[in-house]
Amino acid sequence: MAEENKSSLDPLAALCKRRGFIYHSSEIYGGMPGFWDYGPLGCELKQNVKQAWWQFTVRGREDVAGLDATIIMHPKIWKASGHLDTFADPMTMCKQCKKLMRADQIDDIRAELGKKAAAVNPAYALSCPHCGGEGRVVKDKCRDCNGEGIVKGEKQVEVELPAGLIEGYAYNFQGRGGAGRRNGVNGDLQILVHEKPHAELMRDGIDLVYNLLLTIPQAVLGTSLEVPTHDGKAKITIPAGTQPGTVLRLKNKGIPDINGYTHQRGDEIINISVYMPETLTKEEHHAIDILAGGENVKPSNSIKEKIFSHFRAYFKK
Repeated sequence: MAEENKSSLDPLAALCKRRGFIYHSSEIYGGMPGFWDYGPLGCELKQNVKQAWWQFTVRGREDVAGLDATIIMHPKIWKASGHLDTFADPMTMCKQCKKLMRADQIDDIRAELGKKAAAVNPAYALSCPHCGGEGRVVKDKCRDCNGEGIVKGEKQVEVELPAGLIEGYAYNFQGRGGAGRRNGVNGDLQILVHEKPHAELMRDGIDLVYNLLLTIPQAVLGTSLEVPTHDGKAKITIPAGTQPGTVLRLKNKGIPDINGYTHQRGDEIINISVYMPETLTKEEHHAIDILAGGENVKPSNSIKEKIFSHFRAYFKK
């Protein structure tokens, strides 16, 4: 910080010197660091500022009178003005490093020394600004870590995630995060779960849903076919005369319940739909006409009631 202030003040000091405002004290004898003399323009500026302040503070107010008193006064004056009772320089000592500091300067010391440390560990703002509460100070600091004992970088870690995680679930691994400052305790690694959509299966809690589309012959005559599950294929049997909207259930083919004590699995629910052809050949159209005259192709009252019950249950959800 001192180097930054010095570099920022050097151009300003050089400009003031060129313009005749200030000069290094005893410059012809090598100068004295930290001491400056007013030049011709500097004297004029100082007098103007002094007169402007006097005009505003003293002459511009009726309740203020000017007084130029000596600094050395009778002790009773200092007592009456409150200087002896209220002015003090309390000292404080770090119990760890035994560093003695003025209490009113702790915030300034912390601001200068503790910016980087407080960024790593917010608790540093409440500790000793000299040693950070550690009882020791790193004098010969490493160029890579600047005495903190940690460097920025990336590392791949292998973790085990339980089955049944859901979208947005945050999983915490204690001690697997960033390294602790100066051999401190490591942080935690938190993993936020994002589910990648499946091409055929949809998730409903711990259940999986699959929409199965049958052809008319498959629905009428029945068939055996394979359906996808979370761990491969499963063979199911479609009974003859299966109606659209029929729901089949494959037990324990769903997702494990991560919040359950028994890790019970859900089911895979198969919703069945029947595909109706959009175009037909003459032979297919003729075959449908023949079927249309049959008695068995007309829905019975029980089938109608069954289909309507599915609709009523759907709209009650």
